[in-house]
Amino acid sequence: MRAILILFATLLLSLTGTVRAESPDISLWEHNGSIVAAHKNGEEIVIWYQNPSDEMRTMGVHAGLVLFDGKEGKTSPFFGPGLEGIVNTFSRKCNPVSYKVTGWVDVVDHQVHTITLEGTAPIVGEGCIPTFDSVGSNVRLVFHFIRFE
Repeated sequence: MRAILILFATLLLSLTGTVRAESPDISLWEHNGSIVAAHKNGEEIVIWYQNPSDEMRTMGVHAGLVLFDGKEGKTSPFFGPGLEGIVNTFSRKCNPVSYKVTGWVDVVDHQVHTITLEGTAPIVGEGCIPTFDSVGSNVRLVFHFIRFE
């Protein structure tokens, strides 16, 4: 158990590089053709668009728009350090819709490799009324580590 806690602490530190209270580092990730940035401050973790894909831009997504707002979750011995929070989904005609997600951080050779978030994604229908379904492209969001800023 102690080894898992040490690995978890090391991993969370690596999400933001070195810990500097005055200016924590930011890590860059690829998600569905967009570049997003992640920042961890204490238990809080925020992921926002830094360079949205062309497709996301057609939906009104711009640099700085928050994709994930959450915190550290329960650590799983199978999946690694946990995350939980809210993800925003976007459409061309409607305002963003939020939904709950949980997830984990994958570590390969003691290096952060991917972040995976899962949740029941809304489908925005006529009149911009969201309905929830367990299948769809937003049900599993995977972020691939690029580098630290």
